[in-house]
Amino acid sequence: MAKRKASKRKRKKKSSGWRRWFWITVIVLSLISGIIYLFGGTFSRFLHSLFIPHETVFVPHRYNYEGALFIGDMLHGKPNGPGIMQLEGGHVLAGSWQNGKKEGLMRESSVNGDTQFTLWKDDVCVGQAKMLQRVRHRDGHLFERQRFGIDVSRYQPEYWGAMAICVKPDGTLAPNLDVQQWVPIDFVFIKASGGRADIDPRYRYHSEMADILFIPQGAYHVINTNVSIDAQIEVYLNQIQDVDLAFPPILDIEGSTKEIKPSDFARYEPLYLEWLQGVEQQTHVRPIIYCCHDFYKAYGRDSRLAQYDFWIADYTSSDLPSTCFMRQISETGRLAGWNSYVDIDVLLNR
Repeated sequence: MAKRKASKRKRKKKSSGWRRWFWITVIVLSLISGIIYLFGGTFSRFLHSLFIPHETVFVPHRYNYEGALFIGDMLHGKPNGPGIMQLEGGHVLAGSWQNGKKEGLMRESSVNGDTQFTLWKDDVCVGQAKMLQRVRHRDGHLFERQRFGIDVSRYQPEYWGAMAICVKPDGTLAPNLDVQQWVPIDFVFIKASGGRADIDPRYRYHSEMADILFIPQGAYHVINTNVSIDAQIEVYLNQIQDVDLAFPPILDIEGSTKEIKPSDFARYEPLYLEWLQGVEQQTHVRPIIYCCHDFYKAYGRDSRLAQYDFWIADYTSSDLPSTCFMRQISETGRLAGWNSYVDIDVLLNR
């Protein structure tokens, strides 16, 4: 009998311990819910920093080669593939090498910014390259005597080379690298930040290469409407604080009317404006907006966003507004020496 009573007492204590842990769990979950409710943005960023790893910032390979600094890959101790070589006196060569020998299109820039393009075969210069000053769109529309450029991000992994657009003899964009004429790049727009208020891991690299080649640059931020706008302003400004930008700050609004319904835009518009106004207050430069033509037609021209200039992605011959200072004409452009696609842009005469 005594043993049975002892057994009952043990079961009672075990049951009481289970109830205690149950209520402790309820209280802890309630506290967490309250914290999320009161400090949702800050708490979510904290969790993001803990559980979602940030991409490692890209650090390019740099080698001393025959008295010059080479930025690119090496094979058996010699430059191999696209890269940039800085010579004494500020002279810069950018292009492609094969086992240490210059091959194909080469961009040559002097310290005063003068640039010429030459062709090389087995490390021997075979003459000037044929550089066009026009791009003919696939629908026949001709952009002539205008400035052409690209926009890049972490998705363009190659080392910088000659930085020239591959085109066919009539100026249409070439689908491959097997061409004999190119259009020089006059500017580059680089993703600085975006998504969940993260930095782009290749921003610093792209920006530095643009400076080395004397190519004017701009920087854009891809907005996320689910993240604190103040945090997104801060991360963008931190990225560009030491960079010499030739263009205004850029807000990238991704999505067409298929993804952003009128009810969504009504909620997002104040967030767009908060970023635009906040960045302008800090930089004293009026930002511009990147969006697709479909988004602009639906929301850009008849909303408070209409007070800003636009960079519009439009791959057809649609008429663009006077507030469009730049047009993205393709997302499948090719650069000399690069194996990946890149967006092609044109500054419009206004």
